[in-house]
Amino acid sequence: MLQTAADAASLRGAWAVLTEAQKDDAADAVNRDALVRTQIVTYAASNGVPNAVDVSADYVTGSGAVLTAVGSGDIPFAARGVRVTVRGQSSTVLPGLVGVRNVLVNATSSAAASPAAPLASPVVTETKLIPLAVHVDDMTVAYSTHVQYDLFDPDTAPFDMAPTLDLTSLGAPNSPVQPISTLLQFWSDGQHTNGTAAVGNSVVVAGTEDYNDVAAGLRDNIRRQGRADSTGTFGIFVVPIWSATVGANRVGIIGFARIKVLLADIDADATGARGTFVPYPVAPFGVLTPPSADLGGVLVRILP
Repeated sequence: MLQTAADAASLRGAWAVLTEAQKDDAADAVNRDALVRTQIVTYAASNGVPNAVDVSADYVTGSGAVLTAVGSGDIPFAARGVRVTVRGQSSTVLPGLVGVRNVLVNATSSAAASPAAPLASPVVTETKLIPLAVHVDDMTVAYSTHVQYDLFDPDTAPFDMAPTLDLTSLGAPNSPVQPISTLLQFWSDGQHTNGTAAVGNSVVVAGTEDYNDVAAGLRDNIRRQGRADSTGTFGIFVVPIWSATVGANRVGIIGFARIKVLLADIDADATGARGTFVPYPVAPFGVLTPPSADLGGVLVRILP
């Protein structure tokens, strides 16, 4: 019974850590930490450990290495799950004359979101693919160092600015009377069909370096998502990751990533749109497949 409680609490704690990591609200660290603790205690109680004093937990990395205690006031950036220990009394088979009818028993379980291969095609219910592509080198550096990345100002050649994508090449509706800039705004606003993307696709680069329309669409998308934390109003976006040009005006998609962008970090003059890449679940169960490039996809599981 205690082991079941530990397993349930650790899995729920890992999902809570992942949810908070996608919010990426460092300014609200204490409340985020308390939320994780509450989820762990609640699930332990629903599985037979009703007293919070009998539940302790630590944050762990994706491989299970212990970081800091849950409840210490912060969630480390490297945290991808928790190690939970529960305790309780268990009756013994010793005769009464020995004087030991009950013993204190502990059970421990670790669960974490470990790096996994990203989605081959984004199954997106809350957001849609936006028409901006990020080079794999830029993405992996920004993700591993947990720094802001400017969607409008990449570091990798051959594009002087971020390649905007013509999503009609992925099946998005086209209108001969609309300029590409208007379509870019529609594809960015989160409510218009933008085609179906998958790993292995090559996508036409739109060839525009004017981000005013993309910025307008992103702002509408953020307002429509209605997400907010102590840092402000924000949106979670899915962006395609490319690794090489395919011909003169195409890029090849190798995966997808998620990025959190604050409304305040989209410049009024559309010169920048800064965000932070966040981990996201690939599937709740399955076989762990270490990725060749970590694009943020993770698999939540009980660690061996």
